[in-house]
Amino acid sequence: MPTFGEKLKALIATGRVANLPTVWSNVLIGFFLAWSWPISTLIDCENVRNILSTSLVLAALSATLLYLGGCLLGDCLDLEFDRKNRPLRPLPTGLLKFRPTITLAILSLIAGTLIGVSLTLFTPVLAALTINYAIFHKKSRPWALANMALCRAALILFSVSIATTQWTHPLFIGTALAVGLYTFFLSAVAATESDGTAFRPTRQLKYAMLSLQIIPLIILAQRPHITYEYYLLIGVAIIYTTWVFIAFSQLSRSKPAFVSRALAGFCLLDACIAATFSLPITLICMGLFALALLLQKITPAT
Repeated sequence: MPTFGEKLKALIATGRVANLPTVWSNVLIGFFLAWSWPISTLIDCENVRNILSTSLVLAALSATLLYLGGCLLGDCLDLEFDRKNRPLRPLPTGLLKFRPTITLAILSLIAGTLIGVSLTLFTPVLAALTINYAIFHKKSRPWALANMALCRAALILFSVSIATTQWTHPLFIGTALAVGLYTFFLSAVAATESDGTAFRPTRQLKYAMLSLQIIPLIILAQRPHITYEYYLLIGVAIIYTTWVFIAFSQLSRSKPAFVSRALAGFCLLDACIAATFSLPITLICMGLFALALLLQKITPAT
């Protein structure tokens, strides 16, 4: 008979809790990039600042519930596949029961959507992409990769749209695109974890992930700035580049090791973007990177 602690640990693993710091990091940079941008008409009012601070907490809660609900729903719908291919996962072993897990998934998705809708009408887009991925990701690998990328890009625009009505500004779309492409690149490897084959276009993938640092440079060039932001961005970019090389050093030996490190790297890409407008937000993203690595020691990220 499984203990409560064993069931809780299995639920945490199924919900991919180790990746939540990357979700919070995405929400942070989208929200504060929009809040700090000169086109915003909201930042001069102290009352609005307080309202937006509350909105940030609710946005993080909404994104957390949608992420957890999507992960739980995906594993529930994959039960037959996992019984054949990944029989040691919590649902196939019976450590987690199907009905309570899918009920929790649905409630989490509903709660996350309702909280998000109270902040921005962009929420249904994020929720629909999340649910669509959970339902259809095993039916088409190309669509699954694109859908996963769209989910992360939508998460950026979700948080941007809370802080400003001008969420379609090209630089916000560019930031969402960078995060979406990063997701696509690492998911291209994650999708092959269980097939036992080597991932071939390693060098091209590495350069593609490194090239995403162009977006922070464009952001910095397009906005008022002070000199230290260049040095801050250079410093963070060096850390991001180093981490990408560390992640790829694992790829030939272990795809899961690469994917886990690349997932934590979301926070470093976010830190590069944050470096264009805020030292404190940059440091918070770095802290979330450390938290993601810590959680990966407790529960698997993938």
